[in-house]
Amino acid sequence: YVLPGVEAGAEAFLMGLGVVQGDGTGLAAERVCTYQEAAAMAQRLILAVYDSQNAGSKGLLWKATNGDNTLYLLGTIHVDRSNIYPLHKSVRDAVLGAETVAFELNFNDAEEAAVFAAKQVYSDGSKLSDHISADLYARVSKAMTDMGMEEEDFCYYKPWALSNSFTVLSSLDDTSSSNAMAMDLYANSLADWAGIPVEGVETYEFQCNIFDTLSEEYQETYLDAALSLYEATLEGAEPDPEVAAAAELNEKMMAGMFSSWKDRDPDAFVKFYDKAAIVESDDELQSRLFTDRDPGMI
Repeated sequence: YVLPGVEAGAEAFLMGLGVVQGDGTGLAAERVCTYQEAAAMAQRLILAVYDSQNAGSKGLLWKATNGDNTLYLLGTIHVDRSNIYPLHKSVRDAVLGAETVAFELNFNDAEEAAVFAAKQVYSDGSKLSDHISADLYARVSKAMTDMGMEEEDFCYYKPWALSNSFTVLSSLDDTSSSNAMAMDLYANSLADWAGIPVEGVETYEFQCNIFDTLSEEYQETYLDAALSLYEATLEGAEPDPEVAAAAELNEKMMAGMFSSWKDRDPDAFVKFYDKAAIVESDDELQSRLFTDRDPGMI
């Protein structure tokens, strides 16, 4: 990389970038820095280098203005992969310059999050095995125990909750971080740490009900499909050709979505994410997720 100013020496260069800022009385260069100071300087340096190269994930970011009012709309993908961090300066500036930042959900509302967690499990004394076939339960059990979980850890979860988990797992790859910090939470943390008010457009209960009111038959089919897709991604798996094709298509879609998202290329994005096909689908869940919510989102 060409880094203008580096020839002036490390101290001048890092001060010019704002990486080294001192303590108000000087740089205290004779003192060994703390871990916290080292982490802060490392983060500043990484962002400064990215910004100097006009680099970072640009995201699908729209800007709307009306007089003195400005609204930014950032489209997000709810999984973590393809090394999307750090976000481009234009995205960070949009968040940090906002008076309010609104997400699908208010991630900081612990009480609402507890409602979501409670709705994912049966509260009537029944278990997952009472609601799906024995064969499907055996497959779920194998997948979960292979991940190191005990039966008591998953036996009370509803099919839709496990379906969503398997869907996410089949969308990850070896670039996904260990904490799977989706870009929504990244932006939320950015706003939160800057002291910017954060709110949610929807509630956890509303989103829960999208899935929780699905028929038992649909939930079982949904779990079967999500689990099949996940099983097809496992090393050494020999899935049914139809499932293998679906897994390959899912991987191609995810890779294409992330690549075009990082480049801020909506024309390329739509080649991998066919909204029209989703809108026209007669699938019960698709309509709930992608059309029924639109009025409330708007």
